[in-house]
Amino acid sequence: MTRALIVLFVGIVVCATAANLIQASRMDPIHLSMFRVGVAALVLLPMWVAEACRLGGRTAWTAARAAAVPGVVLGIHFMTFLVGVRMTTVANATLLVNLAPAIVPWFATAWLGERLRKPELIGTLLGLAGVVTLVGGDLRLGRNTLPGDLICLGSMVFFAAYLVLGRTRRGIPGVWLYVVPLYAVAALTCVPFALMRPWQPVNWTREIWAAGGLALGPTVIGHSAIMYAVRHLRSQTVTLANLTQFIFASVLAWCWTGETPSPPFYPAAVLLVTGAVLAVRASGNGEAAAPSSAGAASSRDSSPH
Repeated sequence: MTRALIVLFVGIVVCATAANLIQASRMDPIHLSMFRVGVAALVLLPMWVAEACRLGGRTAWTAARAAAVPGVVLGIHFMTFLVGVRMTTVANATLLVNLAPAIVPWFATAWLGERLRKPELIGTLLGLAGVVTLVGGDLRLGRNTLPGDLICLGSMVFFAAYLVLGRTRRGIPGVWLYVVPLYAVAALTCVPFALMRPWQPVNWTREIWAAGGLALGPTVIGHSAIMYAVRHLRSQTVTLANLTQFIFASVLAWCWTGETPSPPFYPAAVLLVTGAVLAVRASGNGEAAAPSSAGAASSRDSSPH
């Protein structure tokens, strides 16, 4: 569990760079979504090949099939979030996408039988209170933001489903056998939507570090780390810990641009860290006892989603 927690928080810190990189990119949001997961799949392909050779083709095929549905869900999450965040305010998008802890328990109960424990419930309430404290003063609701708000709300639901689906696949041996097809399917999911949008000329010098950094950092390292962690930790633990991402994002923004956190940042940080700590302590025996064979994974993954 200690190793999984370390990996999780490394992933969260790296994912905290995503907001700055997304803002720096001028690429169309659908194209950017396709680019980030497509590059991630290509970069990690050698890792997949090595694991496939070690564990066998049948295991690799089982893992690829298991990654199909979560990959589609991830692709939709990336597209809807990037589109939605450009149609509403940053505060609205932040609040809506961080409502995931309120949705994850429903998926976790239905698909995993993981019922919310009392400390997790308290941690969830603290975490949501922290999110409201952080962005409540900047929240703007109206006709102009409603389409973007609804898209971000849907994106949040897809993110919650993606996390829990990742935990249902925890029996698959070898994390790369699952993660690489996951990114490949996510990229393919974006392709039809990308083809329907005109390609806007971009400054590729800028995009190499902005879009490229988004693919290599928050995707290759960040999301892969979260997928590793969710195989070993309860779904709600990962979701609540992920809420602390804004703390690291604020620290990075202060280091890079000198942007000082607003006054609500500090009480919100206390609430979110307290909620995450409660969830981690409650996780206890919530680590996955991953089967050693792909067959066991296949039998458990046959439940409908």
